[in-house]
Amino acid sequence: MNRLTRQIVGRKVEQSLANHHRPGWRVEILKEEIHRDNDWWYVPVRPDEETQRTIQYYDLLAEVESELQDEENLNILLVPA
Repeated sequence: MNRLTRQIVGRKVEQSLANHHRPGWRVEILKEEIHRDNDWWYVPVRPDEETQRTIQYYDLLAEVESELQDEENLNILLVPA
């Protein structure tokens, strides 16, 4: 089994965010704060601007979490920081 590190998880989240890119939006991953608790990876994120609509921001995070679960079999929670 492939051992995941927070660097690998961070890259996978970055790739998934790029797949769901929305013009004018950028989400910062706080890579040093990524941590694992049992089977779950917690990845703190924050938008680069506060002007993003809250519901759309959370929809984006949910899409990324679902994609990583479906395609990578990863349990990831993107935690707003």
